[in-house]
Amino acid sequence: MRKFLLALSILSLYGFAYSLIYRFLIIYLRDIAKLDVVFIGTIFTLGAFIGMGTSILSGFLADIIGRKYALISFMSVLPIALLALLISQSSIFLVVFGMILLYVSTHGTRAPARVLVSEMASLGKIGRRVGTYFSAIAVVSALGPIVGGYIIKTYNYEALFSLSLLFAMVALSGALFLEETYAMKSSIVGSHRSIVVFVRNLWGNIVKCGSNPYLRLYYLLFGLYLFAYEITIPYIPLYFKSIFQLDEFGIGSIFTLVSFIVIPSYLLGGLLSDRMGPTRAMVLVLTINALITPLLPFMNKLFFILLLAISNFIFSSHEAPETSLKQAL
Repeated sequence: MRKFLLALSILSLYGFAYSLIYRFLIIYLRDIAKLDVVFIGTIFTLGAFIGMGTSILSGFLADIIGRKYALISFMSVLPIALLALLISQSSIFLVVFGMILLYVSTHGTRAPARVLVSEMASLGKIGRRVGTYFSAIAVVSALGPIVGGYIIKTYNYEALFSLSLLFAMVALSGALFLEETYAMKSSIVGSHRSIVVFVRNLWGNIVKCGSNPYLRLYYLLFGLYLFAYEITIPYIPLYFKSIFQLDEFGIGSIFTLVSFIVIPSYLLGGLLSDRMGPTRAMVLVLTINALITPLLPFMNKLFFILLLAISNFIFSSHEAPETSLKQAL
């Protein structure tokens, strides 16, 4: 239990460090770094593709060098990214470099962190431990925007990046005291064998996807849905700033409120999946959300916020049915 609480505290600190800045990055890039919105979108797209590759690499490294050292490796990237943004001034290169490293760090820590947490629990307690981990991350991620907005309003973006850097360094220092999991210690995995297994499993999953028509349809439809979602939602903070004339503290407060409202949606998704089946549950929640989201531009400030909260709640409830659906396929 002590090892789990230490890991939970470290990962929560790391999550809080990132959540302080996440919602304000697009505003920083446009208003402070003076980048064009099209160029900002290009950075986000590039970062997303690099993040996907990093996710695969991090799982690979977690099996070779261990969960702890893979986690530390990618956690150490966040302070570098924050330093780049902190000293960027008018350097576009440093801004882009810092943003790309943010994607590398956040995507790279996911697989090692989840495996580390799950392997710290006995078989009968894995669900509870993983659920506790996600709940803790959800809470700290919800608190980040309002704290970050207050720092920007009271001080500036340099102060925000400095505070985030402080939490990131504390989390990284704490990660050095983590212990490798028993499952990793007891496994005999050489680097050559790990590479072979990794490539074989990756190719097997590609073949499985290609040979299963339902799996192909699932990835196609869900990919199209996520594409539509990702070309709108990341720009919401900029919409609040430009159209509703809200300052960063107001924007952060809204996202904190919405994030707390969303937390119970994960349980709702699980209940719907158990009652209706994962396929029907996925279709239901994504269809409702697809009907709601296009209405956002036609709303005034109050109804925009209300509809955004409802949309995020419904979208987040797809997590449990999605996981069950993948297992079923």
